Amino acid sequence: MNKIKYKLGLYFSDRMYDDRDISFSILLPIEFNTEKKAIASSGCFFAKMEYLYGEVVINIYEKNIDFESKKFKINSKIIKTIRWQNYYSYTCSITKKESIGKLCNDPFIDEEPCSEKFEVILKNLTSKRSFLLQNLSYWVEPVFAKINS
Repeated sequence: MNKIKYKLGLYFSDRMYDDRDISFSILLPIEFNTEKKAIASSGCFFAKMEYLYGEVVINIYEKNIDFESKKFKINSKIIKTIRWQNYYSYTCSITKKESIGKLCNDPFIDEEPCSEKFEVILKNLTSKRSFLLQNLSYWVEPVFAKINS
């Protein structure tokens, strides 16, 4: 028997040194029982492009907020690591060169798929070894979950 669950997808974007926007769409590996719970959890995740064992990866973190202790504390843990080769785990797009400087960009017209290596993208975002990607929006997708009878 199958049951419908829900996965949360996040859309990250930032401006690079050359004034082009780079965007990533990533579906999280966590299943939620209801669409409402998935939406309510959209602010509990963030992404960093950073070096890990000599290569640049995108790490997806889940924030764990400790409300019980006397000091408000936020801990986070990595829930997914995406390497450049894991092209099935993300989509990446970049502003077309001819669209740089436009007041309003239409993603269907002004962006194109991007297959640059993560090392090249990170160097165009910062001179540091990690970069916090800006979380712009989310979407929810229904998925089938198997139920053992």
